[in-house]
Amino acid sequence: MSAKINLEKELKQRCTELERQVEYYKNIAQQTGQKRLREVEMLNSFISEQKKSEKALMDNEQRFRLIAQSTNDIFYEWDIESNKLQWLGNIDSTLGYKTGEIKHSFENWLRLIHPEDRHLLEDTFLLHKESTKPVEYSYRVRCKDGSIKYWNDNSSPIIDQEGKSKKWVGGISDITERKEAEEALIQAQRLGAIGELASGVAHYFNNSLQGILGNIELALLKDISPEVRDYLETVKKLSMEAASRISQLQRFSGKGKGQTDYKQLSLNEIIDDVVAHTRPLWKDESEKLGITIEIEKNYASKELKVDANAEDLRFVLYNLIKNSVQSMRNSGKLAFETGETETGVYVTVTDTGTGMDEKIRARFLQPFFTTKGFEQGKGLGMSTSYAIVKEHGGNINVKQTALGKGTSIEIILPYLKKKEKRPKDDFPGYKNSAKVLWVDDEEVIRDMGKALVKALGHSADVAASGEEALGLLLNNQYDLMITDVGMPNMSGWQLAEKIKGNYPEMKVAVVTGWGADVSKEEKEKYGVCYVLGKPIDMGQLEYIVEGI
Repeated sequence: MSAKINLEKELKQRCTELERQVEYYKNIAQQTGQKRLREVEMLNSFISEQKKSEKALMDNEQRFRLIAQSTNDIFYEWDIESNKLQWLGNIDSTLGYKTGEIKHSFENWLRLIHPEDRHLLEDTFLLHKESTKPVEYSYRVRCKDGSIKYWNDNSSPIIDQEGKSKKWVGGISDITERKEAEEALIQAQRLGAIGELASGVAHYFNNSLQGILGNIELALLKDISPEVRDYLETVKKLSMEAASRISQLQRFSGKGKGQTDYKQLSLNEIIDDVVAHTRPLWKDESEKLGITIEIEKNYASKELKVDANAEDLRFVLYNLIKNSVQSMRNSGKLAFETGETETGVYVTVTDTGTGMDEKIRARFLQPFFTTKGFEQGKGLGMSTSYAIVKEHGGNINVKQTALGKGTSIEIILPYLKKKEKRPKDDFPGYKNSAKVLWVDDEEVIRDMGKALVKALGHSADVAASGEEALGLLLNNQYDLMITDVGMPNMSGWQLAEKIKGNYPEMKVAVVTGWGADVSKEEKEKYGVCYVLGKPIDMGQLEYIVEGI
């Protein structure tokens, strides 16, 4: 840009000098009335050189115009006095307008700027009149279709003989992709922080739910009235629902994983299946409200296979369809497109609903965020879907959205290697009385665990720490040790590692509020047979005790 400024300045100065010389020799010819050969030759020479300089100036202008058209950048010249803008580069098509639709003036330029950024341009207008130094700033512009682009504007002044800014020339670069990448990184960091917080909250809630659920099950074993039993069954049901919500939070945070028994699935068939099962949502319920939703499928010509958990994938697609349908207040279209990229396969779900503004777009993957009120949703559908897609090694993002224009969400799933399916334990069934050691640093859970084991017809001792458990193991023989993972001084994993190999007849189970997804290798490392996520119910406990 500085090279263009210097070259134009030099050419214009040369043209001005030539014009002065031409006028000088014209005056001589007029004053003397003589057609002296020398003056005529000099006049012709200067006129010829003037034309060459003017042509060079036009060629230079054309060259920079072609450069601007061959790149994504836009160059401009702004005359402060006349307030006229001259563009080099197709600003009209860049913003989705027809050629000539954008008038070249500062006022029309200002109308293109995002309303929240216009004050920057108004301040810059005053700065350009007073400053003689280069100016750089960034702002958002609105395209004709309502979408947003980010521009970086870098301009320099042309100084007149009095040292004042006469004109400004500048270059505009489209930095939309860079801005979106920065925002995606910030969003990922924000989601990561929320995930860590959610994981910690989930852990403590699970510990509390373990005590609540365990004591409810003990109470249900008593001789109680039908009315009280109904109350307790209701509380038990609500406790299990709360545990399910917490499990979703753990999946969002990455601390609790879902099913890992991935199978080769047809992506198109999964979509067809979910669309068929959600027919009451997008057809029956919508038509009751006078809304007709057309389903459109644009599948890849070849069959697309993915390694995935079918139920997880159905859950994600169900949430996308549900959100799309609820956003469509008028009749419209719900479209599904599948295809391949270099890294995997994709499915894009596009609706003609209300769309999202920038604030909603930034938060739609956060847990407990909902625009529909908690009567219609708890705000966990998309955050859990995000976690599921991440577990599959994929990505989910808003491909396109605009208020009143609808939303397009894309899911990309990589070509995954088929994972080894975990073998299920085949228990012969333990019919005799077993002796259990329950280790937990919380007294409420220790007492509850002991009572549950006794209710199943077995005996139990309890220990408040890993050290106390080691002492009991020296003097007693146990068939099963159940230990909490998170304990002070010695964790459940450390306890299991210390006793590994010393008690070959005893099975070890660890219980954790962080989620029960532990690899087979990690279980073998610590000599652990079972990993249970809190809260555990009597059915799970019975299954383990009778399986030793």
